[in-house]
Amino acid sequence: MSATLSSRLLATVGLSIALGAAPAAFAQTFSYQAGAVLSPDAGIPFASESIGAPSVVYDTINDRFLMAFEARTPLTDADCPQGIWALGLAHSSDGVTWTIVSNPMLLPSPGDGTYYSCVAAQPTALFDDTNNGRLHVLFKAEEDETSCTTSSYTTCPYTGIGRLRVVFNAAGGVQNITVQNTPVLELDGPGGHPSMVQDGSTFAMTYQRYPNIYRTASSVLSSFGTGSLILDVNADWSSGDTSDTGGGTSWVYDEFKSPALVCDDSISFPWAMWVGSVNTNYGAVVDGGWGKAISSTGSSWALSQSPTETWTNDTDFRHWDVLRLITGDYLMWYSEKDGSGDSAIYFGGTTLSFNNSDVQTKNCP
Repeated sequence: MSATLSSRLLATVGLSIALGAAPAAFAQTFSYQAGAVLSPDAGIPFASESIGAPSVVYDTINDRFLMAFEARTPLTDADCPQGIWALGLAHSSDGVTWTIVSNPMLLPSPGDGTYYSCVAAQPTALFDDTNNGRLHVLFKAEEDETSCTTSSYTTCPYTGIGRLRVVFNAAGGVQNITVQNTPVLELDGPGGHPSMVQDGSTFAMTYQRYPNIYRTASSVLSSFGTGSLILDVNADWSSGDTSDTGGGTSWVYDEFKSPALVCDDSISFPWAMWVGSVNTNYGAVVDGGWGKAISSTGSSWALSQSPTETWTNDTDFRHWDVLRLITGDYLMWYSEKDGSGDSAIYFGGTTLSFNNSDVQTKNCP
């Protein structure tokens, strides 16, 4: 890939790029498998209504895929006006046919004093091949309204990004789950959408702090510092002048969302991120798009001027995660709502046919 970017690329915060040659950095065509690959299951109470926000990793020990997902549970509580959201786990031998583990990874309990007493959602997962394997999961957390009146968190109910760890046994089953008792990162307002990869001894995370995307990094999973702004909806993307709040591309709207961080994207630009932007009307999505951003450092990013996909409703492409193949193709798992407002998970990619051995992990080389 050329180290220079064409006029189809747009400079982001702190990035100076010589415009000139290589649209191939962003040229990707996706196709999609018909029908959901994972739907709510009436026989599993916590996952019986709506499941979404998939985060998929490849388990190198058991040659399988693992998916962390959010579930809007049937449980209700007056102190949780947005519902009670849990985290679930599913596994698959091929990335298409999935089985949900019957017990949730994390089920909030309003009033229990935890920072996730209403919401544990929007997970990002990282597989660790230590011993029989471990799954590290970061997630968006919110507490209940009564707890907000006495808690120490800056902006109620938005407590921040939480963390749990799943340890597997020799058979690949869940041996135990532990949850960190404080957020790894407190947020000072609405946000979430964490996405994490490991680069050597460093854990890199992108996340939304409404309405923009930030990046942070840490040598430990237990604590991350406040991130740096990397995608700003107020930047004039069409000119590359990020100090100008007067313009934008045709697909950068009210907010950025759902950054899916990918490592080892190319020699020249080893970082990539599949990120969305939506136009909202009182919280409901009117239209949106998602596309690719690339970076040579992880700190400064260039965003494609043209989106890879667009939509004009509040149901399509709610959240997604992306894995890269060593062939250069991408696999995507994403969630969409039905007419009742319930979500299920779908599958797509730049190819729908692949070998498990070609899947690149989220541990950067």
